[in-house]
Parts: sequence; C-alpha cells; structure tokens
Amino acid sequence: MRSVFILLLSFLFFSGWGRIEAQEAPSSVESVRDALIRLGFENVAAYEDSADLAVTYENRIYRYEIKAVREIFKLVPEFQLDGKRLILIPQKRGIPVAAIVVDPDRGAQIYRAEYMQEKKNRAKIEVNMDVEPYWKRLDRMKPGNSSFMKIDFYIHPQFKAQLGNFRDAVQSQINLAPAVSTSLWKGMRFSVQWIFPLQNDLGPEGDDGRPGFVTLNQTLRLPFRSFLSGSLGYFSQNRYGVDLEIKKFWCNGQIAAAADLGYTGFAQYYQNGWYYSDPGWWTYFFSVEARSAVYDFTARLTCGKFIYRDSGFRLDVLRQFGEIAVGFFALKTGEGTNGGFSFNIPLFPSKRGYPRRFRVSPAVGIPFSYRYKGLPQYGLQYSTSNGLDEFLENLNPDFIGNQLRKSLID
Repeated sequence: MRSVFILLLSFLFFSGWGRIEAQEAPSSVESVRDALIRLGFENVAAYEDSADLAVTYENRIYRYEIKAVREIFKLVPEFQLDGKRLILIPQKRGIPVAAIVVDPDRGAQIYRAEYMQEKKNRAKIEVNMDVEPYWKRLDRMKPGNSSFMKIDFYIHPQFKAQLGNFRDAVQSQINLAPAVSTSLWKGMRFSVQWIFPLQNDLGPEGDDGRPGFVTLNQTLRLPFRSFLSGSLGYFSQNRYGVDLEIKKFWCNGQIAAAADLGYTGFAQYYQNGWYYSDPGWWTYFFSVEARSAVYDFTARLTCGKFIYRDSGFRLDVLRQFGEIAVGFFALKTGEGTNGGFSFNIPLFPSKRGYPRRFRVSPAVGIPFSYRYKGLPQYGLQYSTSNGLDEFLENLNPDFIGNQLRKSLID
C-alpha cells in the first residue's frame, strides 16, 4: 500500500510539472493583439520577425487619430521589442493609409516626454505612405475585433448662417441630423441620414424633415500611393446620382493631383413629396495641391464644371491646428466671383464607446462653411460625404509626424 501511495504522488507531481512547463508565455504578437483589442481598436493584426514588430489597427474609438497612436505608445513597454523596429499602420475601413516607423530600442522610451525633448530622438519617428512592404503580410492574416457588420448611429448637429440681408442681418438654420452607417467589407460604407429642423431662417424648404446623405460608397487603395472612391446615392445640394474620384500622391503626401467626375440630377423632398429631374448633368473637376510639411498648410487649385454648368476655377488654402482646420477659398466662374471660409469644431467626448454590434455616438465634429455671396447659384459643388479628403483626414504622413512629436513633448 505504501508503494502504491508513493507511486500515485510521483505521478501527480510529475504530471503537474509537465503541465506547468507546457504553459508558454504569450508571444509579442499575441500581447499586442490582446492589448489593442482591449482598448477598443478594430481590424487588429500583427507579425514579428528578426527585424520588425508590425501592427495594424483601425481607430473608431478615439476622436483624434493622434490620440489613438499615443495610447498605443503607452503600451509599448509590454510589446517585448528586443531591438526590433515598431511599425504601426492605421487603417480606414480596413484600408491601410500610412506607416509609422519607430527605430529599434526607442520603443520603450518613445512615449516619455523627457526623452522626446531632444530633436535627435524626435527624428526617430518616421511616417510615410509606403505601406506595401508590411501590408502584404498583414493582409493575409485574420483581423481581430473586425469592424465589419457593425452598425453605428451618429448624432450630427448642423448649423448654417448667412449675413448681409438688410431686413434680417443674420439668417441661420439649426438642424439635428442623425445617421446610421455600416461597413460590410473592406472600403465599403453605407449610410442613411435624416434631417430634423430645429430653427430656420433660410427659406421654407428648410422647415420640414427631409433626407440628408443616403449613399453607398466603395473606396480602394491603388498602387503607387493612389486612392479611388466611388459613390452612389443622394448627395448634398439636392443632387442624386453617381460620383467617381481618384487621387494620386507624390513626395510622401506633400504633392497630390485629383480628378472627380459626377453624373447627377436634381431631387428635393418638400412638403411630403419628391420633386426631381432625370439625371443628365455632368460635373468634372481637376485639382493639384501642395502641402507645407512644417506648418500643416495646404494650397489647392481646382478647375472644372460646377453643378449649374458654369465653368471656372477655385483656390483653397487650409491650415490645420491639431483637430481644428481653418480654410479660406476664392472662386471665379463665367457667372461671377465669390469667396468664403470654413472650419471644423470637434465635439465632445474625445473617446466614444467600445465598438459593438450597435453603438450610439456623437459625430466627430461640426463642419461649418460660409459663402460671402450666399444667394448666387454659381460655383457650387455637391458633397458625397465620402470624398477622399474626408477619408484621409488627419492621416497625412507629415501631419501625423508633426502632431505626434508635438503631443509627445507636451
């Protein structure tokens, strides 16, 4: 009996020891995936080799992309870099946009303000549009916490104003425009919006509830730093139809050229009925732009045919101050000249709820634009709400690098 008891204890001891030995510590890739998913990032994938630890993710939880990168940098000490480069690739709708590369042995210190005070260390962060060398491998992996097949309910406040009427010096309109949006596959987005008027001085057509954007969009990343966006549906300026836009970048995003082609008709929902025309109006635009990497300043020149078939030119200048962008424009067509300004006001909170199958969130911000001459109908362009400028917002490589270095110091 004593021998049997000793034999049983020996079996339990060695079998337990064997199980302990079999439990391996999670790899760097697993630690990264788990940490990012825990924070609410989506479409997470990662790989490591002898030189790199590459991580891709989509941020739909933090209002500001730079804030998302900072939160990831805070996790760097958990990533077990061991002399490897850290490469972060942010996505939009599953499409890679840029690559943030941190030199070896800097990752564990990169989020520390005192370390980033020195210019030589700030230079260790490189941001570029060349994601292909890393994306080929990441794209073959099954992403964690997929963003597809989820529904977001956004609450959009709207504000419009016009000055200069002698009988009514300030005319304004305030609306609440909730929208439902979902993506079913990479680059795809379907959204439906309804506008509820709260206050209106800008004409009787703004007194009733009416559709806002109702669009189906597909965006693709093409080779050679190019992007393509196609939209079908109901746009702004009472236009419905199809729109196709392509944009190509050079010099790491500092130079770009774009072309936009639209085929639309008029449609308006007024007093519980639709008024519309057959499609048959072509619009087309060609633009070139240059960006100052130091000041986050962009100048763009556009020429083409506008909604009401007047042709001409438009010059836009834009300066970004973190989350706030302020722009001015001037245009000239065969019908006359006009000008104005635009800006975007971020909305609280800076962090949305964890992305689940259904989520209610405020809009990222309130865009506002003002035309000096509000009544003339020349020089007008519609918006699809899926333009490439909106898609790539705050993900220009120079903008990421500038804001990231500054925020790490602050």
